[in-house]
Order: sequence, then C-alpha cells, then structure tokens
Amino acid sequence: ISTVYYLKTLVSLGAILSVLYIILRVSKSYFKHQYTGEMKIIDRLQIDQQAAILIIQVRKENYLMSEANKQVQVIEKLPND
Repeated sequence: ISTVYYLKTLVSLGAILSVLYIILRVSKSYFKHQYTGEMKIIDRLQIDQQAAILIIQVRKENYLMSEANKQVQVIEKLPND
C-alpha cells in the first residue's frame, strides 16, 4: 500500500473527526441554552418550618404551588399579567 493511500486516509479521518467535534460543540451549546433559565421562584411565603407557598414562573407561565413535608404540589395556574 502506498504512502498516498495513508495520507488520504489520515486526511479523511481528520475531516471526519473535525466534523464530529463541531457537531459535539454545537449540540452542547444548544442543550445548555435550551434548558436553562426557564424556571424562576417569583415569591415565597413561609407558613411554618415545614410548609411554604410559592409562586413559580415556568416558560412565562405562573403557578401557585405548595411545599410541605418535602412534597411539592401545584395548587393553581395563575393568569399572566
């Protein structure tokens, strides 16, 4: 097998690895941007040591939630202002 064959193989392998690396970088930035900053605690009212009422914003929608004894429940979806 000639030297030209090895050079073509190395160049092809380098091109494939470069494309895979670019795809990896783009997908990481896409998923990082897609799943961050979509949920905020707007307000929290502590009822006692083990219970609280929260207003949570998820993707521009507000929810009234309760937290008690390590359990969280949605009470109601609030209208947007």
